Amino acid sequence: MDTIEALFEQDGDYFIPSENASSPWGPTLLHGAATSGLIGYVVEQATDTDKMQLARLTIDLFRPVPRERLKVTTRTLRQGRKIQVLEISLICAEVEVVRAIAVLLIKQPLEVPENGKPSTNKPEGPEGIQTRTFRSEGIADNVKLPPGFHNVMEARPLRLDVEYGSGNGTVWLRIPNRIIAGVDNTPLMVIAAISDLGNGMSQLRINDDTGIINADISMHLYRELQGEWVGLDAQTRVDVSGVGIVETRLYDETGLLGFVNQACLASPVYKP
Repeated sequence: MDTIEALFEQDGDYFIPSENASSPWGPTLLHGAATSGLIGYVVEQATDTDKMQLARLTIDLFRPVPRERLKVTTRTLRQGRKIQVLEISLICAEVEVVRAIAVLLIKQPLEVPENGKPSTNKPEGPEGIQTRTFRSEGIADNVKLPPGFHNVMEARPLRLDVEYGSGNGTVWLRIPNRIIAGVDNTPLMVIAAISDLGNGMSQLRINDDTGIINADISMHLYRELQGEWVGLDAQTRVDVSGVGIVETRLYDETGLLGFVNQACLASPVYKP
């Protein structure tokens, strides 16, 4: 993890993004996955993850997040014996650009009948599928992307159509670098970062100049991520109004992990 520059350096309550945190929508903007990974780290610092488990994470992307120094604030909205609710804000130049709500529930081990458990079915992989990056042959040969998180993450694709933008994608993803410099990635940080990627993995290209950008992330989880690889089975559909929904199923190597929905909007594609 030390061979690739981390997405953020921490300086007290502030976080300084590196080039690896950049977005395909423009090199001066942060990738949504970098932003959500940072929020995952902040959530983990504010709770006892031995006792509490992330059940829902909702992230409102109020504005494009500049690749600039970010201040993070955290507020506890509720602290009970069985539930904890946190509010996290990212602030750039005194303007709130992102706000998130994390709902954590107490872990209460119990016996569950087989018919009541989440499915153990999953897409094929990740074992046996070639690992690629978005700079490697076969993923985005003819798509010119600026530097950023999209070029750092590793992919093992089953169905991935970045170039033509069919609006469908099934892929296993891994984050090979640290999200926060000097801090090993945790399952919560990884799943928070990857929660943003359904839109990118099922990118719908309306025409040569128009893609789809998401305005939020709403993730619900059954349990904690096991292993490094996260499987996404995503679909993007858009109404003639230009507004749509990205629906994503999340998997790890043991089966279904949870779901993500993203509100999305047709938007001009970045061209260098």
